[in-house]
Amino acid sequence: MTIVDQMWQSRLRAVLGASLSELRYEHVQQLVMNRAAEAADLDFKGALYGAADGDRQELCKDVAGMRNHRGGMIILGISNEDGVAIDAPGVPLSDAETARMLQIVAAGTAPYAEFEIEAIPGAAQDLGFYVLVAPPSPMRPHAVLNRDWLRYPRRNGTVTRWLSEVEVADLYRDRFRGQADQLDRLQRIGDEAIAQMNSDGPWLVAAAVPNQAGELPMSFVERRTAEEWLRGRHTSYDYVDGFFEPPAVPIVGVGVERYTMKSHFDQEGLANYSYAECHADGACAAARQLNSPQGDGTVLTSQLVLAAAKCLRLIGAHAARSGASGDAAVHLRVVGPSMRLGYIRDGSVQHYEPGATLREGHSRHTLPLQPLADVGQDLFLAVRLVLMDMFNAFGRAEVQHITDDGTLRLRYFGDPDFARWTQDRGLAITSDAVDE
Repeated sequence: MTIVDQMWQSRLRAVLGASLSELRYEHVQQLVMNRAAEAADLDFKGALYGAADGDRQELCKDVAGMRNHRGGMIILGISNEDGVAIDAPGVPLSDAETARMLQIVAAGTAPYAEFEIEAIPGAAQDLGFYVLVAPPSPMRPHAVLNRDWLRYPRRNGTVTRWLSEVEVADLYRDRFRGQADQLDRLQRIGDEAIAQMNSDGPWLVAAAVPNQAGELPMSFVERRTAEEWLRGRHTSYDYVDGFFEPPAVPIVGVGVERYTMKSHFDQEGLANYSYAECHADGACAAARQLNSPQGDGTVLTSQLVLAAAKCLRLIGAHAARSGASGDAAVHLRVVGPSMRLGYIRDGSVQHYEPGATLREGHSRHTLPLQPLADVGQDLFLAVRLVLMDMFNAFGRAEVQHITDDGTLRLRYFGDPDFARWTQDRGLAITSDAVDE
């Protein structure tokens, strides 16, 4: 399920006679036959947006205007007269045109007024209809950029107007209130996950709340689907995708607007190794216990890096499943008794000197969700970013395992199997060391 299937589309589904994923040429024809009228959430255009500066600004204005209001769709290829659909000649369809429109809005709005484009084939070859889907935005107001000015549009009935200074200020207040609520929730879902974990540590806990929410049903069917997904995609000995590791079998339970995920070994009590709470709207808290090799709170740096990768990967994969998109507020914590960073040398545990001892460490960042949904260089770049504050708190100047472009420094992982895994994954690696 994607953002185009959200609740805000219920009225449009009734007008179109189908959800966007089911929309076909006959539904477009029906709009003309029914003489469907434009509305605050529906706009018809008989032609593509042109290449002139004014045409490009018009595209940005139309998309941002709907995102600044209650959301809506712009259908290219339907002619209208006084706001009523009268013909469906269609427009030329191509991948290049789709990419051009996305690029125009990405460069011409701030913050980026993210939207989706669906192409509906028509009766004639290479002709059809574009449906531009612009959901209501928690990041509003979105501005349209020009070399000489910056202005804020909003859909108003069947037209789009520019907002006054007072209206813009009010939307900014709404955004800041929303961001404060998001951060409060971020703290809360992390706390709620920690309450379900064995207090023996140390633990790494990552929580994320997306800016663009998704939607998963709370049902018996979805619980089984989530369990199959977790067992099939995230239960293995893989260095990143193995959030649960055999012989553990993940069990999916149900909480308030969330699915809980723990090992069958922990089914009747608190989690002891891996635990996650995947919320129906795409938010997630994922936790991994960090095995202290001497039982004294020592945290091995390589284990910390890979645990962060596993947690962020699960967060990104769950967000993709739910249809959440855009950026997410992320809170990473390391909690435990008297933790120190260490590493293995010649088969024994060594500690960094000088170093610091912590009982809890925090790192908060905003990350794009898309790089977290796959195991690649960008995922490790995100790992480096969120762990930098943590390593600094432990007295380390940087995360020496990962370069500032996401390349992995193999010598700091100390595992020959890891080197083979990076090659299988096609990850960028180096044998260079950090000059400390």
